[in-house]
Amino acid sequence: MFTEDEAKSLNAFRQVNKQHSIAVLIRTGIKMKCFLCFFAVFIFPLANSTPKSSPNWKELISSDGIKFSPRNAHASCVFRGKMWVTGGKTDKYTAYNLLTSHQVADVWYSSNGGLWAFEEYNTGDYFAQNNDVVQPGPIPPWFTRYGHTLNAVDLNGDGEADIMLLLGGYAPSPMNDQWATVDGQNWIYCGFAPWSPRAWHSATIFQGSLWLFGGTPLNNEVWKLESAQLIPRVPLPLTRSMFNNYTYNFTWTRMPNV
Repeated sequence: MFTEDEAKSLNAFRQVNKQHSIAVLIRTGIKMKCFLCFFAVFIFPLANSTPKSSPNWKELISSDGIKFSPRNAHASCVFRGKMWVTGGKTDKYTAYNLLTSHQVADVWYSSNGGLWAFEEYNTGDYFAQNNDVVQPGPIPPWFTRYGHTLNAVDLNGDGEADIMLLLGGYAPSPMNDQWATVDGQNWIYCGFAPWSPRAWHSATIFQGSLWLFGGTPLNNEVWKLESAQLIPRVPLPLTRSMFNNYTYNFTWTRMPNV
């Protein structure tokens, strides 16, 4: 049996413990209520909503069903009133040599983004690459590649682009070759650039000049295209491969770290 004082102490302890339990239950209830409110306001609407297109974007569907295959790692630019798409990686397919590949070597263009045309009659310097394909034909001379760049470049400073310049990429190894075209059909091999072979680099036009940044193998180099000169090329011995009797000599400068 408890003494009177011990009984009073025990009752007081039970009262405090009861009040503490009630306080814990109240706090737990408040937290649960807050969580349910958060779920009802933010999570539930997201889980039960259907995806909606952004009012600033619209997917253009080809009206005739002709369009480049689903792909990534391709290169694009705007040149002479048209949008151009070149190369990239796509679903596995059987190439002209009966080998399967994910890499493509094709050229597509469009003036409105909805109707696309495939360049079926590429010409150019097949002696450099792809010398075993149909010439002229649907495969350009710069071989299947991805991770390259394509830019419209103004060579004479008159404010209008004179060529499209395709640079580097995996073909299938990292490359530093340069390919120019004035029409998207005839591709001119312009030799190797002074920068090392690379892919996944970036290139853009700034203050009228073409600039190239970084790439893989991983680097943070910055290169500027200083000038381009159209020069004759010594005729090659007669071969099956097509070639142009001229090319461009590009001068690049590596920008120092400041």
